[in-house]
Order: sequence, then C-alpha cells, then structure tokens
Amino acid sequence: MLITGSGLQVRVKLPQDFPTSLPEVFANREELGRQLAHIEKSGKICIAPSTGFLLDTTNPVGIVTEALERAAKVLNEGLTGRSEPDLQTEFLAYWNAGAEGLLSICDVNGGPRRLALVGLTLGEGMIPSRRASLVADTVDQAERWIGKLHGRIVAKASAYFVPFVSGFRPPDFEEQISTAQARALIRDHASSEARDAFEAWLKTTSLPATVIFSLPLQQGDGKTLAGLRFEPLEPDQPKRKLETDLGLAKHRHP
Repeated sequence: MLITGSGLQVRVKLPQDFPTSLPEVFANREELGRQLAHIEKSGKICIAPSTGFLLDTTNPVGIVTEALERAAKVLNEGLTGRSEPDLQTEFLAYWNAGAEGLLSICDVNGGPRRLALVGLTLGEGMIPSRRASLVADTVDQAERWIGKLHGRIVAKASAYFVPFVSGFRPPDFEEQISTAQARALIRDHASSEARDAFEAWLKTTSLPATVIFSLPLQQGDGKTLAGLRFEPLEPDQPKRKLETDLGLAKHRHP
C-alpha cells in the first residue's frame, strides 16, 4: 500500500518476543508536517488494539507485511484528512502528555459558571486513580463525595466552566497555547453567552486561574472535559501564557 506523500519513510522495530507480539512501526513526526490521529508522541503508529488481536506465529513475514499495511492505512487516512474526526473523539489522548489528571463530578451539561476546585490527600482513602484534585459544582458537593471515599480536602480554590458547542483539533504534544489562542478557541467554539461570561469572570480573577471546558464528542457520544491554566507572568516574559497543563477524565452521557 502506498503512503500519501513521496519520500515518507517508516521504521520497524521487532520486539524480543516477536512473532508472538506485533512489530512496532514508527514515523518521523517532523516529516508528517502536522498532527495525525493514532500516532503517539514518539511517532509510534497505533496499528492494532492492545488486546483481542490474534497472530499467526508461523508466518512472521506475513505479520510484518500486515503491520506495514496497517501503518500505511493510518498514515494515508491522516494525511488525507479522513481520520480528522478521531482527533476529537480521542481528544484526551492527544491533550498535553504532561497534563495533571483531575477528577470531575460537576454537571457537564450545565452553563458557564464558577466551579469548586479542591485538593485531595494523595493516597488517602479510596480516591479513583489516586488523583490529587477534584472539580465539583460546589465545595459541599465535593466534601460529600470525598467523605464517602474516606478522603480529605486539603486545599480549596475555584475554576470556571465554559461549555463548547463544537470541538477543535487538540494541541500537538507539549504545545503551549497563548492567551490569544485560548480566547480564539472560546470565541470560535463557545456560545456568545459563554464567551461573555468567561470574559467577565477573567477580568475579576487573579492568576493562576483554571478554566474547565467541555467538548461534544462525535455523533452525540457524550462530552470530553479538559482544562487550561492561566499562569502568572514571569519577570522576563513578554506576554501571559495559558498553558495546557490540566487533563480530566472523559465523561460520557447517553
């Protein structure tokens, strides 16, 4: 199978237990020119699910051939734009790889509003995934939820929720978003009501400040939550940055 774009090369790595495990196929992400779905930060191309995939270990050449064909298909669909919707469906997989994971129990279908952002005692109680922070609609709601899991709240702050009416291409791995870019995202993908409410909140908020936004998934398959944090200016910084350093678990609602 031909890969769209002449001169594009891939690298194949055979694991130690090959042929009982699939080969790993890597592309040079710089040669691709832009972010493509199903390609990891390392350039590894996702060619098969991690489980439920059977291999004919008596045909190692066939395994490598099929791996290359699958990799070519992923690249073709990415370069031609056919897999573009997958970037939104799997948004959190491409959101900043160094993001801080948060728990959320807030109403993802509500309008723009202030949220409670609380810090948790890491490793105490039965907190899912040992997350250190939680967003909720109120501190009381957070306290009740944490209490049932025998955890404790050790810090209290606030965040702001901005529901988006349409999704957008996630930033590339480790890419930082400027304040102007973040406002453009809100302008282009949130309702006028949400935009005005966010701007009003921003004028009254000191830094650092956290923004939580929701993205509709494809075909009405629930919503994805992610976050941004406004960081204070460093003395030598020419302008304020809005860093993509928060991540939230995906919420699916029928």
